[in-house]
Amino acid sequence: MLWVRKLLVSLFSTLTLLALIGGVVAVSLNAAFAAPTKTEQWLDQSRLYDHFLATEISQITQLGSDSITQAVGINSNDQAVQKAIKSAFSKQLIDQYVHTFLAGNYAWLQGKTATPVFKIDLSVAKQSLSTQISQAVTAHLSQVPLCTTAQLGQIDKIDLLTIVCRPPGIDPKVAAAQIQQQIDSGSGVLSDSIITADNLNAHMAGSAIGKPYYLRFSQLPRAYQLAQKLPAILGALALMSALIILFAAPSKRLGWRHLAKLLITAGVLLSIAKLVFDIAFNKLQGRLFNTSTTGELQHSLTDFAHRAIDYVTHVELYYGLSYLILAVIIIGVLWIGRFVGKRGAIDSAEQGSVAGGTVAAATEPVHSKPKPPSLGRKGTIQ
Repeated sequence: MLWVRKLLVSLFSTLTLLALIGGVVAVSLNAAFAAPTKTEQWLDQSRLYDHFLATEISQITQLGSDSITQAVGINSNDQAVQKAIKSAFSKQLIDQYVHTFLAGNYAWLQGKTATPVFKIDLSVAKQSLSTQISQAVTAHLSQVPLCTTAQLGQIDKIDLLTIVCRPPGIDPKVAAAQIQQQIDSGSGVLSDSIITADNLNAHMAGSAIGKPYYLRFSQLPRAYQLAQKLPAILGALALMSALIILFAAPSKRLGWRHLAKLLITAGVLLSIAKLVFDIAFNKLQGRLFNTSTTGELQHSLTDFAHRAIDYVTHVELYYGLSYLILAVIIIGVLWIGRFVGKRGAIDSAEQGSVAGGTVAAATEPVHSKPKPPSLGRKGTIQ
């Protein structure tokens, strides 16, 4: 039967180790993404939605080419554009949009609604944005002089908000009206004044073709709800496996020692996970997201990912250190128990030897001393 015990200890040791590590990973992910609070905070800190809007505006405000085949439009990094974005899409308004979007999607993930329910109205913000930018274009083009022949030869790309001279074929009011019309009609997320779960996927893809994202990822709510239960499931599995190891081990002392080793292994792996992720992320961050985005938007995406991963690995680090502390406590208790046990055995042995000597002395027969011979009256020995 000894080999059966060893086999059980070996099998459930692997199961316990996986449950200990998997449970912590599940806890850390739930702590990061179980509620929209952290996501909203990271989005705000990374300024992801600011740069996303700037990228969208940059893509829809290109007016094509003028009579001399030069690209005409505005740059989303222009000071006037950034000012208009911050004015039209204020931080409070963006926070409201993000909260509405996340609340609707989290309700869907949690099974509270059959589909994501949210409605984001961009009409007022879009109108304010297009008006401010068109006014800035009109003001700038009206102030600069007409370009000379030499200046025209040096112009490669026309930015309507920074160009130092105005080409003859560009009228300030006409160009401003075209810019305003481009923003009002829009494309991408700005192509509609109302954004819902049904049309968001078409906006992001730049095409009306395709199912809404909640139909394409219809299994996501089930996976999300299972992930929320994983910490309890893996915690119960780790506890059950630990109890089996204690009962299957040749002795309770060996069982506790084995559990301490498993805690040390799990603690070390979880503790070094943060270091490994930091090194890997620093090496890969230049490649992340650059297939679809560039510039400040890529930086914001990278920053958002880094904040999320850093939070998750921090939680794992805390649990890893807790495992190590628990292992040290177990080893300390075993060591104290062993020391006390040895001391007790020595004391018992000493008491036994003393008791044995006392009993021997008590059971030894008492021999009386012989009387000395007495003398008779005549001096004879009686």
